[in-house]
Amino acid sequence: MTRKFDLVYKTTTTPFFPICLIGQSYSGDFSWLGVKKLKKIPVIAVIRDGAVNWFFDQQLKQSAIKIFKNIYHTPQCLNKIKNKEREISNILLREIKTPIQSLFDDKKLNQPGINKLKKIFSHYAEYGHYVDDPGFLFQLYLVDEFKKAVYQNVPGDMEEKNKVFSLLLSSNQLTHYERFLMELRQLIILKEKPVPRMKKISKKFFWLVHDYLGDIIDAKYLFRKIKEIDKNPRELTSQCQAAVKRVQDIKAIEKCLPQKLLRQVKTIQPILYLYNERKKEVLNQVNIFLKNLFHYKFGHMSFGQLHTYYQLTPDGIIDALCGLEIKKYGNREKSWVYYIANEKIKNGPKKFMQLVEVQGNATTLRGACACPGRIHID
Repeated sequence: MTRKFDLVYKTTTTPFFPICLIGQSYSGDFSWLGVKKLKKIPVIAVIRDGAVNWFFDQQLKQSAIKIFKNIYHTPQCLNKIKNKEREISNILLREIKTPIQSLFDDKKLNQPGINKLKKIFSHYAEYGHYVDDPGFLFQLYLVDEFKKAVYQNVPGDMEEKNKVFSLLLSSNQLTHYERFLMELRQLIILKEKPVPRMKKISKKFFWLVHDYLGDIIDAKYLFRKIKEIDKNPRELTSQCQAAVKRVQDIKAIEKCLPQKLLRQVKTIQPILYLYNERKKEVLNQVNIFLKNLFHYKFGHMSFGQLHTYYQLTPDGIIDALCGLEIKKYGNREKSWVYYIANEKIKNGPKKFMQLVEVQGNATTLRGACACPGRIHID
């Protein structure tokens, strides 16, 4: 059978640790969303010169359309997504509180450490199933359909329709980063007990800017940020005011929408908030914990060294932390294929490298603005 694949996402900075844990859920069973008899469709991750290229079978688009048709008409689906996110995030955030040194004997991951990591990886993948899948599938396949609905039901010229459409896909509540900026602004304005306030802010938001192996918000980060703000304090005020205005504008727009479109909006907004905001809050904290495991085992590691380990499967990461020889993984970030079917991660045949060779000049692809490439594989 000939399959057609679309390049749906490409990145040189690995957003998840390990890379396959989130992606594997797209090859699994979507019946939990109330749509039965959907085919389980394999997905492919091709690593080439440090970049991870995700390819989805084109059949997945039809599955996504059926899934969202059911989500729109079945309130229980949205409730299930919210409840599962709450349940799994509580487990993950509890599991990563374990002292790292207790998971090692002589700098080798011990049996409790192995069990702990397997549990974290399992819930990490499950979290992707309930949070990443709906959000990404909507952004990838359903945005154009939603745009048509907005344009048909919103009065005004094209500029006004575009503005409304853009706002309805924006966060209808303050984002984590906006809340962080507002607390930082209060810190600067009040100038009272700055050290305790800074500790409170860093404890609350330490994970916020960690995306893809980035910084952690601590006292040093806050001092740097405050120095930047001092150069142009009006910009921070403007950002905070714009965030509040956006939330107010969205509420005003919703009051004028017809019921059917409003129901869609009220379904999409929480899904995208979980996908864009809550997922970052949870998985950034898990990623920091996992990075600290590597630092405990190997000492300080450069971005390049960590990046190599992030390309491994969950079992490969456990092997590395157990002290096993992993030279066989040495060139994986230069050229490798993962074939993921039925949520099982396997090494894929080299023929799938041609997916990247054909679409090798593509940039990051995601959402409505993406223009996926296509290729046939026999």
